[in-house]
Amino acid sequence: MGGWVKRGGIKSLGARYYAWITRVSPAVRDFYELVVSEVAGTLNSGRVLDVGTGPGYLPIKIAERLPSVKVIGVDISEDMIKIACRNVENAHLSNQIELLVEDGAETSIAPESIDLVISTASLHHWTRPIQVINEIHRVLKGGREAWIYDVLRDATQEMVLYLRGRYGLLGPILYRIVRSHSSVSMEYVEGILKDPENRFPSYNIERLDLPILKARLRK
Repeated sequence: MGGWVKRGGIKSLGARYYAWITRVSPAVRDFYELVVSEVAGTLNSGRVLDVGTGPGYLPIKIAERLPSVKVIGVDISEDMIKIACRNVENAHLSNQIELLVEDGAETSIAPESIDLVISTASLHHWTRPIQVINEIHRVLKGGREAWIYDVLRDATQEMVLYLRGRYGLLGPILYRIVRSHSSVSMEYVEGILKDPENRFPSYNIERLDLPILKARLRK
């Protein structure tokens, strides 16, 4: 399989640290709540694929909100999937959530079997993004959408002020730390989607209230 992040993904210590940050961070909690609300506004049954699922908190939140939806989470990091499996078991949602150690550029998921694909804060890791995009296209049912979210590198001043107002001084500080190594620009994402190899015929990119970018791709 080809790699969409550095081979093996996030290792044990880094995986545990990332899982802890995503569990305790109010900003991540609000971000996940936004994504879950958007999913709930689109689906009440079917199958959702989470690319770069990390510690599995987002699939858990989706499954809790939507008991008739099955969530598949893939991540190239075996250590991260181990953490996600424990979290899913503790949430008693193993019958609704499937977790796979797989490369986002080449999964074992059947063609046109997914009703919605999501990915949060993973795009900036992808070394071959167009191959991940086209794999998403392969597994997605016709007429359905993929939503790719990531931290926006060129956040507006209004967004930074929003972070300060909602999370205090720590909000903008954490954002500056994250944006230095784990973010994307609007131009970068536009360049990926304008690649002639992109199989999605329709897409758009928007800025959310949080310093988050959302690319919406429609098959």
